[in-house]
Amino acid sequence: MPNITWYLILTSGSVLLFIFTLWKSFIPRARTLYVFLFTCGLSYIFEFVIKVLFNSYDYYPYIFNNKWYDSIFGAVVSQGIAVPTIAMCIVSFRLNVLWVIGFCLLLMGIEMLFLRLDIYVHHWWKTIYTGTFTFIGFYLARWWDGLMLNRKQWVDWVNIYLILVFISNTIVYLLKTVAKSHLFHIGVFQDPVRDSVFIEALFIFIHSIVVSFMIQRKWGWFWFIGMYLVDGIVVALYEKIGLVQFFGFWNPALFACLPLVVALLVYWVYGQLTNRLTK
Repeated sequence: MPNITWYLILTSGSVLLFIFTLWKSFIPRARTLYVFLFTCGLSYIFEFVIKVLFNSYDYYPYIFNNKWYDSIFGAVVSQGIAVPTIAMCIVSFRLNVLWVIGFCLLLMGIEMLFLRLDIYVHHWWKTIYTGTFTFIGFYLARWWDGLMLNRKQWVDWVNIYLILVFISNTIVYLLKTVAKSHLFHIGVFQDPVRDSVFIEALFIFIHSIVVSFMIQRKWGWFWFIGMYLVDGIVVALYEKIGLVQFFGFWNPALFACLPLVVALLVYWVYGQLTNRLTK
């Protein structure tokens, strides 16, 4: 059986659980979606640290020729789909600690199966770490759901920030792998793709801090147009000094549309979900 089949099975199961949870949730659907998006953003930051920085493990779905693009696809299936969906399910149905432990054991079992099938490999990571960190993550999601009811400004800001991190990194990954749009070069890592993933994720983490404030405080169009112009100038400068290389029809002006589109999308999502937190 091709490696990708197992990843598609995991994805399909996660999608079915996502639909069922959203349909039958005991809490408002807006809160359910916020929990999902919160966990996605948190998982991406976690993956950046343990995988991109410290090369903890590799996935082998064999969907892309490049090792890092291929491995990141596996990480997206696991950390961007499966884990957030389970967290959403636990919070939405108010499942007790036995369910939480059961889901952690399930993820550990899937990991051991993937190891046995040689479609996933550890470098320094251990399966017990997966169980430990998912257990902590699931309870973080439950705690966060309670905080959202208080509607504190810092909670809203963190929600916006993590949604930006999740959507921005996902779109950039698709641009690189599907559209073959660009590569950043900074020289931190020998592998050019790992190097590009590192610097661009870091840029997104920093850039999203400012954009989160813009969205939360509902700044007008003038500020978003200004953001586009600044991003375009900065990316053009990066291209000039050799920090980024564009391919095909991609250029700084077009690339600068990415953070603008994501910001406007998150602006809309934030408004829609926030108005429905208690409905």
